[in-house]
Amino acid sequence: MKRHGNVQRAGFTVLELMISATVFLLVAGAVTTSVVVSSALNTTARETAQATRAAESLLEELKGIEFAEVFARYNESAADDPALGPSPGAGFAVAGLGVQAGDADGFVGRVEFPMVGAELREDVDDVELGLPRDLNGDGVVDALDHAADYRILPVRVVVAWTGKNGARTVGLVTVLVDL
Repeated sequence: MKRHGNVQRAGFTVLELMISATVFLLVAGAVTTSVVVSSALNTTARETAQATRAAESLLEELKGIEFAEVFARYNESAADDPALGPSPGAGFAVAGLGVQAGDADGFVGRVEFPMVGAELREDVDDVELGLPRDLNGDGVVDALDHAADYRILPVRVVVAWTGKNGARTVGLVTVLVDL
């Protein structure tokens, strides 16, 4: 309370009200920003988990296929598909994830092998897949097509999508082995 002569005034001055309003707006803005950022991160985490589950599921699917047919069934070429059973090819969809702009095949997911053209090759330079590497067990890394005689098969499954917060990619790598 302020005294002005013998009169007492109760309440706030205009300056005190302006300061209080400014502090309130700053705090409200910070809280709003935190909620928006948190929501965006939750969306990104949910999309990434969905993409990772799809990639893991496809890797498990590959392990359930006859080993000698994995490459033929999941490469880009339909010309070498085995006669019996499904041959889905290299691309796959993931429900709820949008294709990236400019994606030529229209699929979110892709199975990748060490290839040059349509050939499964040992001499590919791909550190992530552990190449160059002897795929057929003859002790030599060569530049021949090993689609018919591989004993180990490096595989990368990539899911690339456009989500709520932009373009994202998840990739998983494994090596399948003929036992």
